[in-house]
Amino acid sequence: MPMKLVRKNLNNSITKGILFSLLLFSLGFLHYTIAYKNNPFSKTEFSSKNIGLFRTEKYEEHGAIDIFLNNMRVGFLISIVGFATGGILTVLILYWNGFLIANTFFTAIDFIPIRTIFYYLKHAPLEIFALTLFSVIGFRGFFFYKKIFLKEDNLNIVIPKPKDFLVPTILLFIASFIEIL
Repeated sequence: MPMKLVRKNLNNSITKGILFSLLLFSLGFLHYTIAYKNNPFSKTEFSSKNIGLFRTEKYEEHGAIDIFLNNMRVGFLISIVGFATGGILTVLILYWNGFLIANTFFTAIDFIPIRTIFYYLKHAPLEIFALTLFSVIGFRGFFFYKKIFLKEDNLNIVIPKPKDFLVPTILLFIASFIEIL
C-alpha cells in the first residue's frame, strides 16, 4: 500500500475517532440529562456542607501540576489501557465522564450562579479535546487486534508512538494552568 494512501487512511481514522469520542461523551451527558435530571427518585438532599465546592474541612487546594498529573493519569488510562482492551475501556470511560460531568453540572446549577459555573469551566474545552485525542489512541487497540486476527503484517501503523501523546499532553498542561486561574 502506498505511503500516501496509508497517511490518508490514518488521518480519516483520527477524524472518525475524534467524532466517535465526542459522540460517546455527549451520549453519556445526554443519558444523565434525560434519565436523571428531573427524576424525583434520584434527588438527594444537599446542603452547602456536603458539596465539594463549599467544603471547608480537610479541603486542599490543588496546584496546576497536581491537576495536570491527575488528568494525565486519566489520559493514559483512556489511551494505554483502552488500547490493551481493544478500545472497550475507552468507550466506557468516555461515556462515564460525560455522565459524571452532566451530574456535576446539573447539581451545581441548583446551588451556584450559572455565570460562576461557566467561569470554572473555562478550561473544559481544552481538557475534553485532549482527552478525546487520548481516546483516539485507545481506539487503535481495536484495529490492532483486528490486524492480528486477520494476520495482517502492518501492525506498526496502529501501535501508538510517543509523538501521538505530545499534542494531548501539551493541551492538558495548558488546561491545568487555565483551571487554577
